[in-house]
Amino acid sequence: MIQDIAPKKINNHYDPAKRPAADSYILSYSGGNVLSMLEEAAPDTDTRTEQPLQLVLPTLADLKATWQEIGEADEEKAAAFEDSLIYLFSIDEDMYFLAEPDLFSEVDYPKAEGMALDAAQAACEASAAVGIGGWAYLNPRFMRQYLKEPKDQVFAVLTGVQLARWYHNNRYCGRCGAKTHLDTKERMIRCPACGNMIFPKVQPAVIIAVTNGDKLLLTKYADRPHKAFALVAGFVEIGETLEECVQREVMEEVGMRVSNIRYYKSQPWGIDDDLLAGFFCDVDGDDTIHLDHQELKEGAWMTREDVPGEPDDYSLTNEMMMLFKAGKEPR
Repeated sequence: MIQDIAPKKINNHYDPAKRPAADSYILSYSGGNVLSMLEEAAPDTDTRTEQPLQLVLPTLADLKATWQEIGEADEEKAAAFEDSLIYLFSIDEDMYFLAEPDLFSEVDYPKAEGMALDAAQAACEASAAVGIGGWAYLNPRFMRQYLKEPKDQVFAVLTGVQLARWYHNNRYCGRCGAKTHLDTKERMIRCPACGNMIFPKVQPAVIIAVTNGDKLLLTKYADRPHKAFALVAGFVEIGETLEECVQREVMEEVGMRVSNIRYYKSQPWGIDDDLLAGFFCDVDGDDTIHLDHQELKEGAWMTREDVPGEPDDYSLTNEMMMLFKAGKEPR
């Protein structure tokens, strides 16, 4: 899955004293889009698109060079920019820092809001045409469909967006309204006025593979960008165990009871602040599908050979579907 970047390893230890080097990666998000570019991948890169492209993230040196090219270089501004960078995490020796998005306001970087690859390519071409090096704000969600490499950088983008959103949404205290500041000892935002302590938000959710012998229950969302078949899923409610959430979500979305609930694996999904927990379970009794049409537009039982998709190491949902397709699901 996307977090499986071995032999590389993420070190998410909070260390506000770390300062960026020239080759440190800078994550800048604007409206959920990340400053990046696309380039041709190596011939042997495993991609799922006819156009073998890979993600490129800017380093501190890249940004300084770009500003120099467009006449925005200013030593005082550059020093202020470096001082404002927030250390996020490291992957092996590569450090990742978060940049305040408003520091880029004087440069009109093109944005690609949609999920289509051609929109991302067009944004990069537009930025190159106006002399800002091909850097553009690209939607991280399209990486799920079009980009897989380099995997550690894709993982960094999807993890960084979670922290960026947390920092942005907690600049002021939700209890008293005072301006907050970053804690110096742990990854926490503190209110100096009332002492409120704010930690990163992680939302637990479940991915559920409901089985009926050699058939798997697949569904399609009613109103989301993802149009392919997926598994039943939902967020854990207050006072609810993960297993109780599995039972409730299946009943609410498809009107069935389940039993033999067994945990499979988890996945952090920073793009939505989620921590996903995957479960397999068996239908218990009537297997008639009663769709919640507010959530789902389609539901179907599919035999192993009819389960759509190809092996993929990106998402927990796909991995579980492929596990069932191969007859290797936990019993």
